[in-house]
Amino acid sequence: MTTKIEGLLRKRRLMDAIQEMKGYASDYPEVRAAARLEKIEEDYRLMLDFMKRGFKDEKREEMYKGLVHKLYILEMDTVQAEDFRKKALYSEAYAQVSRKQWDYDLIRYSLENFVTEMAMLSLEADDVRLTRERELYQRHAEFMSVLFRKIWLSYQWNEVEADFYESLFLSPTVESRDIQMMVSALTLASIKQFDILKFRTLVRVYQQTVDVHVRQRALVGVAFSINGEADFFGEQKQLILSLLQDDQVCRELLELQMQVVYCLNAENDNRTIQKDIMPSLLKNNSFEITRFGIIEKEDDPMEDILNPGAADQAMEEMEKTVGRMMEMQKAGSDIYFGGFSMMKNFPFFHDVANWLTPFYKENPALNDIVDKLSGTQLMDNIVDNGPFCDSDKYSFSFAMTSVIDHLPKNVKEMLGSAEALGPVMHENEMQTPAYIRRMYLQDLYRFFRLFPRRADLVNPFSREDEYPHKRRCIFFADPLLDDSPITAYVVELGNFLLKHRRMEELDAVISNYDMRSTEKTPEALKKNIPYLLLKAVRNEYLSLGEVACMNYEMILAMEPDNLRALKSLARLKFSFGDFERAATCYEKLIELQPDKRSHELNYSAVLLKLGEIEKAMQLIYKLDYDSPSDVNVQRVKAWGLMAQGKLDQARELYERLRNCGQAQPADSLNAGYCEWIAGDISQAADLFKDYLRLLNREQYNISIDFEHDADFLNQNGIGKTDMALMYDLVNN
Repeated sequence: MTTKIEGLLRKRRLMDAIQEMKGYASDYPEVRAAARLEKIEEDYRLMLDFMKRGFKDEKREEMYKGLVHKLYILEMDTVQAEDFRKKALYSEAYAQVSRKQWDYDLIRYSLENFVTEMAMLSLEADDVRLTRERELYQRHAEFMSVLFRKIWLSYQWNEVEADFYESLFLSPTVESRDIQMMVSALTLASIKQFDILKFRTLVRVYQQTVDVHVRQRALVGVAFSINGEADFFGEQKQLILSLLQDDQVCRELLELQMQVVYCLNAENDNRTIQKDIMPSLLKNNSFEITRFGIIEKEDDPMEDILNPGAADQAMEEMEKTVGRMMEMQKAGSDIYFGGFSMMKNFPFFHDVANWLTPFYKENPALNDIVDKLSGTQLMDNIVDNGPFCDSDKYSFSFAMTSVIDHLPKNVKEMLGSAEALGPVMHENEMQTPAYIRRMYLQDLYRFFRLFPRRADLVNPFSREDEYPHKRRCIFFADPLLDDSPITAYVVELGNFLLKHRRMEELDAVISNYDMRSTEKTPEALKKNIPYLLLKAVRNEYLSLGEVACMNYEMILAMEPDNLRALKSLARLKFSFGDFERAATCYEKLIELQPDKRSHELNYSAVLLKLGEIEKAMQLIYKLDYDSPSDVNVQRVKAWGLMAQGKLDQARELYERLRNCGQAQPADSLNAGYCEWIAGDISQAADLFKDYLRLLNREQYNISIDFEHDADFLNQNGIGKTDMALMYDLVNN
């Protein structure tokens, strides 16, 4: 909807919106925009006339909302029509839909008759059954491809259309695979442009279907369609609230949101696999790829003599490497994305519908492959045991047909085993809602990420232009879920996002909620502590350190022994120069965890900042005695020696730190301070330059560090003028 018309309708300025629409309604004859607008205006003028005459109408409010709704739908249809003109992907697909005469009875008949005809094939003679079967599958696949487009590119639905498709999706006489495809098409349509009747259909299908595959696709469709910006009449909120009264639904939505995050991590996981896992696998594998195919390497007869334990060691390394990848998959990672992303160039993937088609070996696109692999168990293995999504199963099948003739016999035999395609998935596990949902999400992610013409799509996995930190797939961040039963799961999701370092998503989710407690008793307020902790972390990420400190102080006021709040507050207060508050935090931490050396080390650093040098050094020497090889202890010790004026000892210690193999940029900065205090200005400047080089941050201003350590430098005779001069020495 255009921003202006939307604003006018929200302000209930219907006549102004009508006049605005008149400016371009005649440009869209394909949706009869001018005629529909004329009827809306005519009905509204009648309403105005009745009101002017003083007539009372109990249905006036309902009629007014109805006219607003009609204008809203008209505007949405013109937006859709504009896309059909400007975006080649949509115009080409819609042209295929327009060439066909559509009738509800015909659609239902085509879907149900396919099931009947397939059942009747058992009566055919063996010599004609395969030919007839392939003819039926070919015809049906072509029909489903166009029907997919029809649903995907449909204009705003009316009640008749919504009721028809709802009954179709819930029909026991329609093939499950066909319903899954249609639900996916409806999901794409709802993502592209919100339609309350499409959304309602997805909700009802999710609630009523007995087919777990259809149910999970509908759930994903509901989640990805949620759009608070489009809840023009409050109907969407009502539908969502009706769903969220069921705790099981809330739990499924939480699991779905977490699974989405694993999809978003696919590229990072692929980098981990390529950098850390694959090199180890390649180093220890016993096959090599040649221009003649894959051949098994010959064992080196001298290896057992020269390195008798090498074979066992290589096997152990490979088992660890494979085990690591399997653990990633078990946790939910999309470990196959990287490999299969290179296998989406087959013509099969030029058709949008094929990306979301459940895998079945009778698919006409696989006929040649099935014939080529006859006599092997590979196709059955892919269907029954393939631990990857449907899109990747198709990719694997197409890829195998080009190499199958070059595989050695033992490899062909291996491919017929259940273990050949990866970790064996138990049949019961593959039928769980979580597994089905994860595989479908991976199909969707591949489509939106890899489809050649994806630029024309509304991608729920990417950031929206208007909201740079918002993704449609992070539906927990939508305002429509605020103040709903789903808020009970926000902390669990927030901790999950924090664990996976998805800070932008954490910000989006936390920004959408606030503490929900009408009670002000200490017990009631304490329930909000986990939320406050997340909020504090989010504020730190946004560089709102002072606000985060307030969050931590609130937590400690309610729960003085909260370790997480104490640690974070101490760290922030130290960075802000509030050393007294940092000291009290570390004292409390030492009391609570007396055996944790890191608290004592941090406390000693705070004491040095407070000028309590001797007290700090007593603690540092104790830590040094207990752990003489701890470089962090040595860093604090070096600063303490410098504060005591023992510059030669400090200089020697900084030299060791800078060459110990665990050096940090700050070691060069502090060594520079030591030389500066000692009067070796040239050496100090060189060390500061080395510090900037190690930081590797363009245009970083070292004056920031000088100002941060100004009190210490002043105590050692270095004033503001000296700092200004040193800045120029370092940078010129």
